[in-house]
Amino acid sequence: MEAWGLPKDKLHRHQEILDRYGATANCPYKIDTVSFVLETRHGIWTAQLPITPKGPGKKKRTFGAVTLQFVDGAEGRFAGLLLVPDDAP
Repeated sequence: MEAWGLPKDKLHRHQEILDRYGATANCPYKIDTVSFVLETRHGIWTAQLPITPKGPGKKKRTFGAVTLQFVDGAEGRFAGLLLVPDDAP
């Protein structure tokens, strides 16, 4: 999915930015990002990368290599979507 995020040098100010602008969408520091979520029966893996312009016309966009990271205890509307099989421990 596509989303907005903050550059790494602004992450430590996340709460301050939310307090001032109300949402990342209203923040002048926001960057376009792409987010990946992979849910397996063994847990949830995620990745988020900045989207960058591609080519001289800058109409096309791209992102770098995706490296998924295991997220322990993830919760939210996109977590816990898989059915648990009857023979699960």
